[in-house]
Amino acid sequence: MRRSRTRGWRIGRIAGTPLILAPGSVVLGAVLYVLFLPTFQALLGDSPRTYLIAALLPAGLLASILVHEVAHGLTARLYGVPVTEYVLTLWGGHTAFDHGLDRPGRSAVVSVAGPAANALIAGLMWIPITAGQGSAADVMLSAVVYVNAVLAAFNLLPGLPMDGGRILEAAVWKLTGNRASGTMVAARGGQVLALGVALWGLWPLLLGGTGTFRLVWALLIAGVLWFGAQSEVRRAKAQRATAGVDLSALVQPALVLPETASLTDWDRAGGGHAVTVLTAADGAPTGLVQDQAAASVPAPSRPRTTLGAVSVPVPPVAVISTTRGSEAVAQVARAAQAGAGTIVVLGAPASGRTGIRGVLDVKHVIDALGA
Repeated sequence: MRRSRTRGWRIGRIAGTPLILAPGSVVLGAVLYVLFLPTFQALLGDSPRTYLIAALLPAGLLASILVHEVAHGLTARLYGVPVTEYVLTLWGGHTAFDHGLDRPGRSAVVSVAGPAANALIAGLMWIPITAGQGSAADVMLSAVVYVNAVLAAFNLLPGLPMDGGRILEAAVWKLTGNRASGTMVAARGGQVLALGVALWGLWPLLLGGTGTFRLVWALLIAGVLWFGAQSEVRRAKAQRATAGVDLSALVQPALVLPETASLTDWDRAGGGHAVTVLTAADGAPTGLVQDQAAASVPAPSRPRTTLGAVSVPVPPVAVISTTRGSEAVAQVARAAQAGAGTIVVLGAPASGRTGIRGVLDVKHVIDALGA
């Protein structure tokens, strides 16, 4: 599994995917506890039980955010997109994918899965509430309903980085056939939302009233929305700038051999004159032969030494399926961020069953893109 991109504590795994608790999530829990404790005291009285129930609110919020993110992840997995980590942060959470979704419909479905999960929880928790009783159970269930309803509604706002912005992006992408246009429209929508939240915080003061606490929270939320949307604007511009990129000319031929082949087989095939890609029985790339390690094996041992013993594994992120457009550049960027120096390029098989077109040297690609 890829090293965590986010600073925090790895507290477990969900279906094999690391769950990261960022320091900011602890701050969020503490702030919510302090803010809502007086409300619980007014409803339930000042007792040890009240303090315990108040502590369950931030825990319930984090659990609801986690359900939201896992819904995204499980839905993406249905489309064959691996999830690299779930992260709980100060401003909610996020789910990191190994690569992006390749169709607008799939992107929209994955995006709506999170808010739908929260709406479902809100509906289920609303059913057993006994109106007007004021019991501790009613108070907690009401809090869960409120938190999940807000999460669902807020995340459906039509602007990036919200899920609603991703849905808007998918809609424009579908209509125009251009993903970058969808990203730009949704990112601008996110900036409009940020300004609207800031104005909502300022409104009482503009009318001559008070509301410092409301203003502080509104500006913090607006700042997160603005910078998230601005990041998406840069991404859309990058997509447009790289739409015409073709890395085909940089693909170098590779020697393709099964991982069970011996060093003698490698010598006979001309090993050492090109990068050697090893494949599993199904033709999937599994490793790259290290020339120095292979050359250091003495002649008597070469017939019984497999190529797998002198290779380094090929991580999934270092296997790409296209060399054209912004998606190719994004795939190379992800491989470079993961520390891969050589990328295996898949394509229509010229011979055999591997479907390996060749390899890309990451440094050569970076130099070409820089030029």
